[in-house]
Amino acid sequence: MSEFEFLRYITIGQYLPRGSIVHRLDPRFKLLA
Repeated sequence: MSEFEFLRYITIGQYLPRGSIVHRLDPRFKLLA
């Protein structure tokens, strides 16, 4: 994953509710988002 994609996922994660599909697929995003 490129740095741009990584930062984009973090940004998206900030707007999605906890327990969203992104957080379910990769718990690491919970720590970063």
